[in-house]
Amino acid sequence: MTAVLEDVAAIVVGGYLGAGKTTLVNHLLATAGERRVGVIVNDFGRLNIDASLLLSNQTVELANGCVCCTLADGLPSAFERLLSYRPALDTIVIEASGVADPRKIAAYARLAGLRDARIVVVVDASAIRRLQHDRFVAGEIDRQIRSAGLLVLNKRDLVDDATDADIRSRLNELAPHAQIVESLFGNVEWSDLAAQGPAVAAPPQDDDAVQHDGAYESWSIVVEQPLERANLDGFAAALAPHALRAKGIVAIRDDPERRHVWQWTPQATSLEARGEWGNEPAQSSIVVVGLGAFGLSTVCADLARMHLLGDPS
Repeated sequence: MTAVLEDVAAIVVGGYLGAGKTTLVNHLLATAGERRVGVIVNDFGRLNIDASLLLSNQTVELANGCVCCTLADGLPSAFERLLSYRPALDTIVIEASGVADPRKIAAYARLAGLRDARIVVVVDASAIRRLQHDRFVAGEIDRQIRSAGLLVLNKRDLVDDATDADIRSRLNELAPHAQIVESLFGNVEWSDLAAQGPAVAAPPQDDDAVQHDGAYESWSIVVEQPLERANLDGFAAALAPHALRAKGIVAIRDDPERRHVWQWTPQATSLEARGEWGNEPAQSSIVVVGLGAFGLSTVCADLARMHLLGDPS
C-alpha cells in the first residue's frame, strides 16, 4: 500500500463548528478539473450529515466521534478504501469535524505514507472574534489556527473592513507562517492550496493537544414525518445558548418533494432546497453539537418534543 500512497497528496480541511468546511470541500470538488479527488468526512455526531452534502461519490464516512481522537484507527481503512477506486486518485481531502485537531490528522496521514499533508483551516469571519473570547472554546480554536498552512477567512461579506483588518492581524499573530485568503461560500482555488505555507505537524505526544472525550456532546434525531417550517424555526430559536452547531437534511410539509438543507449557528440560520427526494424516504435527520458540561442531550430532547414534534407536554 505504501508505494501507492506515495503518489497521493492529502489535504486536511479543519476549522471550528459552522465555519464552512463542507462548502469549501464542495467548491474544491466542483473545480477539480482533471484531478481525481476522494474525500474522507468526519462528523462528530452519530448521523454524518456532512457526507450527504458532498458532491463526490468517492466519499468515506467516519461518524460519531472525532477523527483525531476516538476514530483515528479508522483512517488507515478509509485510506485503503479510497485507494481501491479506479481510476486511481491523486488527492485525498480529509474534512475534519469542527472539534478536531488538524495537526493530528495530518500526522496520521504522513505516518500512513501519503506524499504530503497540507492543512487548510476555515475561519468564520462573522464569529471568530466572539469565539476567541469564549473561555470554553478559545484555546481549541487558536490551536486549529496555529496548525494551518492556509487560513481561509470565510464569510468575509459579513464583516466590515475594520473588523476584517483586526481579524487578519490576530491570525497573523497566531500563525505567522500561514497564507491567508478571503472567501465567500468557501470559494478557494486549487492554486491557493499550492501556494500555502508550511503546516505545523503535531508530534506523537503533544502537550498542547486536547482530548475531546467528554468535552463535547452530540445529539441527533430522525423524524419520519415532514416538519412544519414554524416548528423548525422555533427549535432553532431555542437552541442558544445550549448548542454550538446544528445541521440537518429535512423534509418540509409545504414543499414535500424536495430535500432541504438546514444549517444553524448562534449567528445565523438557513434553510435551502437541495434537489428532490427521489427514492429516498422523505424524513428529517438533525444533529446538534454542544459542550458536554451543559446537558445537551436532555435539553435538545425537550426542545424537539416542544417544537419539532409539536408536543408541549
